Amino acid sequence: MPASLTLGLIESPLHKGVTMMKQIVFLTTAAILTLSLVGCDGGSGDKSSAPKDAAIKPTEKVLKIGLINQEKEQVSFPELSAAARATVKYINTELKGVSGTSIELEVCATGDSAESAVACATRFANESDVPFVINATYNSAAVNNVLLGKKAMFTFNASLSDSTTENLYTLDPGVLVPLQVMFDAAIEQNVKSVSVLITDDPETKQAVMPLLDIVAKRNSITIQNVVPVGGSIDMTAAVTAAQPEQTDALIMVLTNADQCIPMGQSLKALGVSKLVYSSETCAKSQIVSSGAVDNWYFQISSDGALSESSPGPDTIKFRDILKRYSEGEPDFGGTAGFAVTQIMAVKSLYDQVGPEDVTVDALNNILKAGWKSKPLTAPAVSCPGVAPFIGQCQRSMYLAQSQNGSLKLVLPEARTVDMTSFSSIVSQ
Repeated sequence: MPASLTLGLIESPLHKGVTMMKQIVFLTTAAILTLSLVGCDGGSGDKSSAPKDAAIKPTEKVLKIGLINQEKEQVSFPELSAAARATVKYINTELKGVSGTSIELEVCATGDSAESAVACATRFANESDVPFVINATYNSAAVNNVLLGKKAMFTFNASLSDSTTENLYTLDPGVLVPLQVMFDAAIEQNVKSVSVLITDDPETKQAVMPLLDIVAKRNSITIQNVVPVGGSIDMTAAVTAAQPEQTDALIMVLTNADQCIPMGQSLKALGVSKLVYSSETCAKSQIVSSGAVDNWYFQISSDGALSESSPGPDTIKFRDILKRYSEGEPDFGGTAGFAVTQIMAVKSLYDQVGPEDVTVDALNNILKAGWKSKPLTAPAVSCPGVAPFIGQCQRSMYLAQSQNGSLKLVLPEARTVDMTSFSSIVSQ
């Protein structure tokens, strides 16, 4: 997602649109487990070298969470699975699970194709002891066709229909929220025109560009050029084709993290000093710390990726969890914050229902009736959303900027977007 365009909808983190931008301008915001059996993992999250003084004792009953995560091929979120695993270990070790009942995380890894996503969805559909599934792929339509009604669900907001479908919820800001946050910032910086550099992927372009056009027009900003970005390491040709001299700013809808540093290097090599708004995909720790994307702006769904020298409300706790419970070197950026938010939100729902009464219907009834939470690393969230976007749980996003290899908030408060102002586009 998100996380999201992956715009930083990047992050969210609309079919690839919203979390991709979850990941656009942003686009926020992912990665969780070691896989087995054709890319699927049944990890319980209970093997940790972290302190175990407060760990719950194993019980026969466990509460399962299914995760479908896009970890292969061009668009992938390995940090989401890693962060999810660490969060489950933290919950079981320090929070004593859900009233003494441990949580078990099952992960199925997919590639870019709808077929691989369907295979994972079918697996969980056949597992009656998995009441809740988190879909962290852009193939939301394919997954929903299999799981909707059979499982309680959080999803990457990959299409408008994800926001308007009953019993399907997203904590991901989607595409519209990050785009509007981006354009709010652009307006404040007197931007009148932009060029868009977007991953050369048909699904991404089909999902993102119509929404980008809508939000740009609503904010009286002209999209001057749209340039598809291929897999080349040298982004000089793409930057040149964007004709940055003709516009006030550049929007990076890059869903492949490997494109971010080369893009930043090409901008510097060509002497381009325009404002840059990017998807959350490019806000990963290793990318920001490289300095290649210095001065870029990101719409981020989690404050977990912020610099330790400029911590957000939950940054210190977030980093502590990943440092102590991750299986390898933790990545605090990208969709890691999205993963922590999702897992902590599901735990909140399990707490509210009670470990003995967790069912698909009970979980959906709480979300439908009005559920509020303040998940770790994310602004407060409430479900359902405002009609017609009932699945788009109401939340806000942070605007951040990379400075000297660190990610810092531009404003201390998260920005909110009135989704009712977008109601008319549902019928378009």
